[in-house]
Amino acid sequence: MKTFITTLFIFLFLLPSLNRAEVLKEKYPQLTKIPTVYIETFDGGNITSKTEYKYCRLIRIDSSNTEFFDSVSIRGRGNASWGFAKKPYRIKFAHKERFLGKDFANAKNWTLLSNDGGKIMMQNGLASFVGKLTGLPFNAACKFVDFYLNGEYLGTYQISDQIEVKKHRVEIEEQDTVVTSALTNITGGYLMEQDGYTDVDATYFTTPNGGHIRVHSPDNDVINSKQYNYIKNFLATVENNLFSNNYLHSREGYLQYFDSTTLVGWYLASEIVANMDIFHSTYFYKHRDNNHLYFGPLWDNDLSFNNAINFGDQTKVLMANQAYGYSQWFQRIRTDPWFNKVCAQHFCRLYEGGLDSLMLHYMDSVLDEIRPSVDLNYKRWKIWQLYNQDYYIYTTYDAVLEHVRKFIVEHNAFLYRTFKHHDPSILSLKPDCNYLISCKRATTTLIGVSDSTAAQTQACLRSRVDGQLAQQWTIEAQAPYFTICNAVSGLALSDLGADQGAFNVAPLQKGNSAQLWELIPRTEGYYNLKNVASKMILTNHAAMTNDGNLLFGRAPSSVDSTSLDRLWRLEAVQKHSNIPSKVLSAEVASDYALAVNAVTHKLHFVAENLSNLIFKAYIYDLQGNYRGSFRADEEFDLNKLPGGTYLVSWQFAGQYHSAKFYHR
Repeated sequence: MKTFITTLFIFLFLLPSLNRAEVLKEKYPQLTKIPTVYIETFDGGNITSKTEYKYCRLIRIDSSNTEFFDSVSIRGRGNASWGFAKKPYRIKFAHKERFLGKDFANAKNWTLLSNDGGKIMMQNGLASFVGKLTGLPFNAACKFVDFYLNGEYLGTYQISDQIEVKKHRVEIEEQDTVVTSALTNITGGYLMEQDGYTDVDATYFTTPNGGHIRVHSPDNDVINSKQYNYIKNFLATVENNLFSNNYLHSREGYLQYFDSTTLVGWYLASEIVANMDIFHSTYFYKHRDNNHLYFGPLWDNDLSFNNAINFGDQTKVLMANQAYGYSQWFQRIRTDPWFNKVCAQHFCRLYEGGLDSLMLHYMDSVLDEIRPSVDLNYKRWKIWQLYNQDYYIYTTYDAVLEHVRKFIVEHNAFLYRTFKHHDPSILSLKPDCNYLISCKRATTTLIGVSDSTAAQTQACLRSRVDGQLAQQWTIEAQAPYFTICNAVSGLALSDLGADQGAFNVAPLQKGNSAQLWELIPRTEGYYNLKNVASKMILTNHAAMTNDGNLLFGRAPSSVDSTSLDRLWRLEAVQKHSNIPSKVLSAEVASDYALAVNAVTHKLHFVAENLSNLIFKAYIYDLQGNYRGSFRADEEFDLNKLPGGTYLVSWQFAGQYHSAKFYHR
C-alpha cells in the first residue's frame, strides 16, 4: 500500500493540473454532500502523539473544487477527547493557507474536531453561532467534512480554527519575535486561558487568588521574562482590584479592567449552550496599550447542551451555579448589581427576538447539509455507545436531535424566567408594592417581630398570612444596595452583630451599612440577601420551618446558590390602606402629589398644606447613581440634570415610596 501511494503521487505530479484533478476525484471520491478530506501519512503509520507531528499529504474534494496539499503535518490534539476512540487532530501546512476560503483565516494551523463528545455532531458549531448572537467578535469556524486517514473512513469531522492570534481569529497585536530591546512595547497583545490542564511545553503562572493561567501568545518559544512578569503582574493588579472593597466603584472598580461587552456576551453564550466547562477553560485576551481584558472565544463544548451525566439534568440550572473549574473571578463579578442588570436585559432582548427559532433554524440548516454524512458516521461509530459523559443515550440520531431541540426550548425559557429576576433594580421601580420575602425551604414568610416598647428585636419566620402587613416589606434602592423595612413598624432589617449572629429589625438610619443589603440573583427568581456591613448571608437557622424560627447570618460559601435555607423569593404585593393607627400622623391625613412643571422644569410636591410634608426626597438615575435631593416643601431644578428617566424616592407616613419621571 505504501509503495502504491508513493508511485501514485509521483505520477500525479507528471500530469497536467486538469488531468490531475480528474485522477484525484477518481481515486478519492466525494463521499456525501459535504467535502471529503483524505490524509495519507508519508510512513503509512497511525497518529499516536499529541506533541510530535507526522508529515502527510492532504486531498480535499468537493463538488466544485479539488485541492492537493503536500508536506502537511498532522498530530493528535485535545485533552479528554484524545482518549476517545474517534480522535481529534491538528494539521499544519507548510505555508499559510485559506483552507476554508477567502472569508476565513489565512493560517498554517487548523483543527479537525471529531465532535465525539456530543452526539448531535454540531455542538461546537452551534455554540459558535450562539457566540455571534451574543456579540462576541471572534467565533471559531465550522465546516463539516467526511474524513479518511490512511484509507480508513473515520466519520464526520469539523474543520475549525486553531485558537491563536491571527486575522479572522483573535485579532490582537502579535508578539511573534523575541523581544531584545528595552524600548519595545510589551503591553500587548496577550492571548490567555484559565486552564484546568497543564501542558509542559506552555507558559503558565498562578494568580494571587489561585487562578491557573496559560499564556498562549506570545508562545513559549517567544515570551521572555520581561513579558512574562508584565502580564503576570497585570493580572495580579486586576485580581486585587476585583477583590477589593472598592470593586464596585464606577471609575476605580473592576470595570476599569474588564471589557463589559465581551464579558456579558461570553457569559450569556455559556449559559445558553449550558457548557459545564466554562470555568475549566476560559479564554481571554489583552490588546496593546489597553488595560481591559476581553473574553472569548468560546471553546470546548463537548459537555454542552445537557450532555454531562456527572452533573445531572441541566435544563433548569445556571452554569454560574454549577459549572466546575476556577470561577472565583466570575462569582465576584456576579455580585455586581449592574452586571446582573445588563445580563438580564441583553438575554431578554435575545429571547424576545427569537433566540429559540434562530438556534433551531441553525440546527436544521446544518442537518440538511450533513445528514447523509452523519448516517454513515453512526455506521462506523455506535450512537448508543457511551463515549464521554453522555447524559442521554438513544438508539437513533433523530432521538438525539429531538432531545437537544427540547432542551434548547426549555432551557431558554428557564433562563428567560431567571434573568427577568436578575435585575434587582426593578424592585425600586414598583412604588405601589410591598414585598413578601419567603424562604425556598418552606412556605413560610420572613417577618419582623416588633412592638411599641422594643427599640429593636430579632427577625424570624412566620407562616404566611395573605394581606398581613407585618409580613410585608418595602425594598428601596440605596445604590448599589437596598434597604428592607417592615411595612407595619418601618423598622429596617439589620445585622447589628448581637445575639450570636441573629439578624434584627431596628430604626432606619440613613447610611448605616448594617441596614444595607446586596440582592444576589440566583435561580428562578430567588436571591441571596447579603449584609453589606457583616458580609453575612441571610439564612434560615438550622433549616427549621416553625413559627418564630430565627434568621442568622452565615459566611458566603459554595452552597449559597443551592442551599434552600439561603434562597429567598421576593414577591410583589399591592400596598394596603389599612395601616395600623400607631403609624398614623399628620402626614397620613395629607393628600399630596409629585409633579413636574413643564415650563420651569422644576420637580416639586403639591399639597394643600406643604408644611405637613416634612420629609426629604432623593433622586437617582436608572443606574442607581445619586443625582440630588430636596425637601418636600421645596423645588428641585431639573435643569441640573441631563435628559433621561429618573427615580425619586422618599419616606412618608412610616413607609417608603418611589416614582419615575422623564426629564427632556
